[in-house]
Parts: sequence; structure tokens; C-alpha cells
Amino acid sequence: VGPAGGIVFHITVGGLHGMEAAPVDQGTAEWGCYLAPIEGADGEGIGTGAQNTADIVVGCADANTAAKIADAYTLNGYNDWFLPSRHELNMLYQQKNVVGGFWEEWYWSSSEEDTFYAWAQSFVDGTPNDHHKDVIQRVRAVRAF
Repeated sequence: VGPAGGIVFHITVGGLHGMEAAPVDQGTAEWGCYLAPIEGADGEGIGTGAQNTADIVVGCADANTAAKIADAYTLNGYNDWFLPSRHELNMLYQQKNVVGGFWEEWYWSSSEEDTFYAWAQSFVDGTPNDHHKDVIQRVRAVRAF
């Protein structure tokens, strides 16, 4: 269990830092801003999800997007949750049995591909793929510690 009460799915070398996932999904939503590029929301690597999420929250006027839902999540007083980047989401998939509570469906990442697409990952077989940003997918918030 992580500092906020989530489930730890990644630990850095030395074990002092890592990432935890919310213990349950936050629901379903569109990625948002279909046909509109979001400046800066293109990070795919480990450590880019928080900035992607911040860029989406500021740059997308659509209500109830996956990033806004993750950003609004609070657990045990911790409100620094975000939508994971493409590679953070893949790490989460690799530890899905440890974290638990996933649906056998697609989950959104915070990594935008272009004006039409953003990256999502299947939690059936681990396949990553770019999906239209106006498709409803599942949302699971994560946070770094």
C-alpha cells in the first residue's frame, strides 16, 4: 500500500520513490477535445503523466474528460492524482494482478497522438493502441511518491 492508500505498482531504484494506483477505477469518459490538439500532452515516458494531465486540464474545455476525472480524484487527503502516460499505463497493466480491480476493457492514458487520437491500452491482452479521443474508455488515476 502506498502513502495515499493506493496500490504500489512501481518502485524506483533504492525503493524511496515510486507510483501507486487508485484502488478502484474512477469510471469512464472520453479522452476529450476530439479534433483539437492539446499543447504539451504528448509525453509517453515514465514521469510524464502528471504534466500531460495538467496540460489537458488547462488546454481542453470539454467537461468530464478522463484527465479531469483523474485530476479531481482524492484519496485519504491526497489530491495529486493524474492520468498515467502511455508507458506508465503499460507498467500498470504489467502489475494488474497486484493492483487488482481492473475491467477487461480499454483504459485511457494521458498521451495524445494527434488531433484525432490518444493512446489507450487493453487490459485484456496488454495491447496498446491509439483510439479516437471521443471514445468512452475506463479511467484509473495514479500518483507518484
